[in-house]
Amino acid sequence: MDRSPEELYPVVAVPESLVTRVAGLFDHLTPWEGEVPAGRSRNFLGALLPYVAKSDLPPGALVPLKTRRPEVRDGEGLAEYYASLRAIEGARERFTMISLGAHFGGQLVNTAFMLRQMKPLPTRLIGVEANPFMCGQLHAHFAENGFRPDDYVVVNAAIGADNRPMLFTVCNARTGAARAFHDGNRPDEVANIIEQAGQSARVLRRVLTEMSTDFEMSLNDGDLTGRLDIVSTLTIADTIDPHDWVD
Repeated sequence: MDRSPEELYPVVAVPESLVTRVAGLFDHLTPWEGEVPAGRSRNFLGALLPYVAKSDLPPGALVPLKTRRPEVRDGEGLAEYYASLRAIEGARERFTMISLGAHFGGQLVNTAFMLRQMKPLPTRLIGVEANPFMCGQLHAHFAENGFRPDDYVVVNAAIGADNRPMLFTVCNARTGAARAFHDGNRPDEVANIIEQAGQSARVLRRVLTEMSTDFEMSLNDGDLTGRLDIVSTLTIADTIDPHDWVD
């Protein structure tokens, strides 16, 4: 089940000194206000969020929504908006953004919306995401927010220290719990788990014929499962080198 931003990032108490230090950061941005389909929401920049809540209203019904600027108590959400703000302030002539482990593309879309208010520039948006399902979610999030396919690039790959294929748990759910097994003894740990499950022969055949293990592993302490897959891997340098400047 999808969780709302409030559930993913619960509000926490923060020092007053921090509140004072970031006060007014977003005062030049106008919070979005308007109507949204029942069960949907937009953030303060106007980006339509992928989260869907239950609603007793009929399909197609519109409800009024008034948003607010980010605050320190928003935690990680504020940090992401802050990073976008500072990157945009330093941008000249064009804006290039690369999101590694892009998930559904929230930071890419949010930054593009912020850029429109602050400094309209030619824009390159690139999302690198290892889970094929989440790559589909990336495309959907861009489309729902009015982006055309040639406005952005989605790369289905993991990020690692080299280009060797990586073991990665993929699943058909919007989750941040997917895991990579690429360093130290972690691949050996996976091999032991497969052996203990008596699946070695089946997994080997799948690897040789399909380049996928088809072996399920628990995520989120067991309330969600993912399929252990073999995914392509890029280094950070691979993603940056084709561009003369990345904001």
